[in-house]
Amino acid sequence: GAAATLAENMRIDSSGNVGIGTTSPSGRLHVKTPSTAVGEAVIFENGNTSAYSTLYMNLKANGVNRAILAGQQDNATSGGTFVIQTADSTGTSQERLRITSAGNVGIGTTSPTNIMQIYGASASANSVLCLDNAANAANTYGTQLLFRNWNSSTAYNMGAINSFRTNSASNYNAAMSFQYSANGTLTEAIRISDNGYVGIGT
Repeated sequence: GAAATLAENMRIDSSGNVGIGTTSPSGRLHVKTPSTAVGEAVIFENGNTSAYSTLYMNLKANGVNRAILAGQQDNATSGGTFVIQTADSTGTSQERLRITSAGNVGIGTTSPTNIMQIYGASASANSVLCLDNAANAANTYGTQLLFRNWNSSTAYNMGAINSFRTNSASNYNAAMSFQYSANGTLTEAIRISDNGYVGIGT
C-alpha cells in the first residue's frame, strides 16, 4: 500500500521546551490550536467521581506553593466551584477567591450568597473595597459607584455615589454627592462639600 504521510504533532527543542501544535515553543510547554480549531486547548480531568473531588494546579517557586488553582465538584451529579489560593507570609496556602456553581463570587468568604460578596476579616482599618481614578489633572476628577438596571438590551442608570476633587492643589480637597435617576438621567440630590457642609437640592 501507499506510504503513510507523517505529520509533526509535538516537538522538544534544544532548550527542552515542548511544543504541541507549534514548531517554535516559547515556554516549557507551549500549546497552540490550529486556526480552524474551536474548543479547549488543554483539558485537566480528575478521574475521581466521588462528591467534592478536587483537581489542583499548583504554581510553585523555589519548591514552595505560591498559588493554587482548584476546581471542585459540588456533589456526585451536578455543578462545580473554582477556587484561587495564594500563599501567606508563612508559606501557607489561603483561599482568596471562590466562584460557586451558582455563579456567585466570594472574596474573603467561602460561601458567597450574592453575585459579589467581599468580606474583610482584618482587625486594622484597611479598606475592604477601594475605587481608584488615575486621572489627576483638574477639578471634578474622582471616582463613581454607579447603579444600573437592564431592560432587555438597554442599561438604565438608577443612581450613583460620587467622590471628586474640588480643587487642583496638592491638598486634594474633595466632596461627595449622591444622585438619583429620573428616567435614566442622574440628578444630584445630596452633596457633602469639602468643608463638611451638607446640601440637599442645592
